[in-house]
Amino acid sequence: MLRNIQQVIIIDSITNNYYVLDSTHTTITAYSYSKQIIWKTNPRRDNHLPEYRRPNPVITYYQIGEYSNNRVGNLIKRGEKVISIGYSNSQFGLLVLKTGKFIFLGQD
Repeated sequence: MLRNIQQVIIIDSITNNYYVLDSTHTTITAYSYSKQIIWKTNPRRDNHLPEYRRPNPVITYYQIGEYSNNRVGNLIKRGEKVISIGYSNSQFGLLVLKTGKFIFLGQD
């Protein structure tokens, strides 16, 4: 069990938008440079991911980057900025920075 979890903030250095992983490590909120909410999502809940290995997994990996392959067809374009996320139950996926759309990539 994770204890003393705090918010985690990552910043897009090009747009200066920032992305806040809340203190429960379940919900991500995107803010513009002017502090306006762009989108908010709990990827597991909002996309109805099934329970896997444990009942309430939290996000343990959270990193901004560019999508670099064509593995998911036309759901996302190569070079598009994303947040890669991984859960404590080994599920993982991508969030599109512009929209907050979650793309489930799998579990291991």
